[in-house]
Amino acid sequence: QRRYVRYMSSVFNQGGYALQRLVLERIVMHTCPAHDRDGGCDPWFVVEENLQQVLDWRKHNKIRNMRSSDKSFDFDLRKIQQDGTRGKGLPLVGDIKITMYEQDTFPGNKKDRLSCYLWFHTGFVEGSRVSFCKEDIDVASADKHSRVFRDGFSLEFIFSDPSAPPTATFGRSKSSQEPNTTIRFRKVAPASFRVLENTRKQKEAIRAQEGIIQTFMGFASPSHSAVTATSITSLMQGNNTSHVNLYLNSDSNEGFQGGDV
Repeated sequence: QRRYVRYMSSVFNQGGYALQRLVLERIVMHTCPAHDRDGGCDPWFVVEENLQQVLDWRKHNKIRNMRSSDKSFDFDLRKIQQDGTRGKGLPLVGDIKITMYEQDTFPGNKKDRLSCYLWFHTGFVEGSRVSFCKEDIDVASADKHSRVFRDGFSLEFIFSDPSAPPTATFGRSKSSQEPNTTIRFRKVAPASFRVLENTRKQKEAIRAQEGIIQTFMGFASPSHSAVTATSITSLMQGNNTSHVNLYLNSDSNEGFQGGDV
């Protein structure tokens, strides 16, 4: 959340943000999370782009074991070509979520567990490398006593050279009309009159509903203070705030049994 607060501060200062396409080539995990009994782990991950899954590591790669003594663990997203060389990485644009999982390999307990996750936006990545420390990673940051994640734990993301000429159209579009570029600047437009007017009307409606409830609670005696969920729902959903049916939980006929407020 702190990261996106900084993003918003940058957006307001610059009047917008760069919607750039990056190509993720490698993910490097520094220090080993102690998920296994021996202090090691069997990590894999899922990549989501704008809430859509674009990569499941285990579907295309064999899960390897990371030992507790390993200082780093490298996931290479560049596919191996027929000639043995590495191809291109994974093109990404917008909001990106990386979720790390742990695969248990003990007999009878082969389950996948959530390890940690984080979000970032490609428009705010500068250069070809970005690293997130333990405090910036969800789940890991909550391990204050370093029982699973050591203090030096971090995730590093390595992208292709951003200065290289683009080799594909923007984002995932294959349209020939799409300009062959990797960066666009999305401006933040001020709210229109219609949006401001609708917001004002919604606030007035909320104030009117709150006033009705306060008036009703003021008239009701302590013995009639228990209001059914149905009555509250009718108060909040009623379009005509001048006429509301009120129902009290009471055995007597005193108070409001139904009428106008």
